[in-house]
Amino acid sequence: MKPAIYSWLVLLFVGHISCKQASSDNLVPIIKAPAVINWQNVDSLFGSSDRTALGVYADSAGLILMKQNGFTLLRKNNPQPTHYIYSLFNDYWSSIRPTFYQGVAYAITSENTIQAFPYRQPNQPPFTIRLADFNLPVTPNGRVAFSRRSSITINSSGLLVVELDAVTAPRYLYCLQLDDNGRAVRNSPDGKIGHPIVLSDSTFVPMFWGLYAFEDLLFVEAARNYVGDNLIASTLMGELQRIGPTGQLKTVLPRVGVQNVFLFNNALYAVGGPLNSPLRLYKSTDKGQSWSSLYELTNANLYGATFSSFHQIDNRLVTVYLHQRLQEYDVESNQVKTLRLTGVPEFRGTITGLAQYEGKVYLTTSNGGIYVKPLKDFWQYAAD
Repeated sequence: MKPAIYSWLVLLFVGHISCKQASSDNLVPIIKAPAVINWQNVDSLFGSSDRTALGVYADSAGLILMKQNGFTLLRKNNPQPTHYIYSLFNDYWSSIRPTFYQGVAYAITSENTIQAFPYRQPNQPPFTIRLADFNLPVTPNGRVAFSRRSSITINSSGLLVVELDAVTAPRYLYCLQLDDNGRAVRNSPDGKIGHPIVLSDSTFVPMFWGLYAFEDLLFVEAARNYVGDNLIASTLMGELQRIGPTGQLKTVLPRVGVQNVFLFNNALYAVGGPLNSPLRLYKSTDKGQSWSSLYELTNANLYGATFSSFHQIDNRLVTVYLHQRLQEYDVESNQVKTLRLTGVPEFRGTITGLAQYEGKVYLTTSNGGIYVKPLKDFWQYAAD
């Protein structure tokens, strides 16, 4: 081969390699967006055609779907649902769910009856806690009962607190101790159970706003009315008070209108603020004995803070904001990211429950059905 032709071929080959390398260096990698995984309707899993659900709960016994006329249990390794039927006395959205302790579900079924349903083992009969066994407080009209807005709260030590009513709205708190089988302990010579929680004379209580149980702790939002240092009956503020083992009350977050309380990563958080001030986030690391103010919640309002719930999913904090949308909330940075609800049809009701169980996340709605999504696909955001 002639030297000139050989040199030309070498240059052509080298130029081809150089151009190919330059083209490769300038390529922009194409990142494929992850596929959007829809929520799947699982009404049939619970043997239900009624699309109304009051909430969902999971424990070692299985997965529980709460309905207006009872609840349904899906036991582990058993595809056949077990139905527990009763008629709820409550008619208020925040009170109509049963409360669970030691494999027993408690529900107010009349103005003088709490019905208890053991579900951990099959074929266990229900039992009743009757108002007639309470050491009831003396009232001006001589009558105390459960109202249709009464609710039950139980901590991990088995201390049950229930709201009582003089006429139409909760006016009293009553506490009783449950044993390891979930039955009320009779603690007086006459066989009565429990005792009323005594409120201080300086506390004006038109009704209780909320009861909270976190591990062995119990808290209540009780109303006090302040103008300056004087108590009045026109400006309502909900202080946070801790309920002790014998029912004594101690104010732990004074002069703060508390709207919500939640537990996350072994710390307690409260949403609230002084009268006519922006809402703030407060934190306690000593089981509610003392609190520090973290920051102002610039995007929160009174309505949104009150009508939201908090859930721990895979060790991350999720809020059901205004009972309408899911949000991941970073309490350290005060950042919120909206999670996808793709697959859940638009409905006029609310999200009533959220629970993690066996590698999946279950979501219930007030009139749109029951839905499930794999936990690994739960963290998909609306902006993705």
